[in-house]
Amino acid sequence: MELAGSKEHDVRTPERETRDAIIRRSLGEAIGNLRDQMGGQVKDWQWGSIHQVRFNHVFGAHPILARVFNIGPFPVGGAHSTVNVSQYFLSAPFDAAVGPSTRQLFDLSDRNATQAVTPPGQSGQVFSRHYADQIQLWLNGGMRGMPMERSIVERSCKELLTLMPVP
Repeated sequence: MELAGSKEHDVRTPERETRDAIIRRSLGEAIGNLRDQMGGQVKDWQWGSIHQVRFNHVFGAHPILARVFNIGPFPVGGAHSTVNVSQYFLSAPFDAAVGPSTRQLFDLSDRNATQAVTPPGQSGQVFSRHYADQIQLWLNGGMRGMPMERSIVERSCKELLTLMPVP
């Protein structure tokens, strides 16, 4: 274990710095980087202005198709250690790469009081009205009712998709 003020070494410099000097320089570099990204007024800094989520479709990897298929970016909170997890990788600083893919709330006393949200929407079909219809709910912590009783589901159903096996 090193003692405070002990000699450390930054291999990028010829001299030996103290640990405290390395920490001060690192903090100064981090603040400079944040100023470059978010401006000089610390009071105006918002985590979501650099920490953002995008919902990328496989076809959106092509620059011409990205505006049609990809959804976002949107500012998000969270970090790797928060309840609303939203972590990023150092290879793409601050782009939210991991987060909740769905949120569900189950009321065990009333199975029809279940609530859920699936970002960015329930459909993977880009031209469906359900492709991105839940993004605002998800971003704002909201959910939709998701009854479990068949008769209630059938009464509230607006569309039906039937999947048939190929013979």
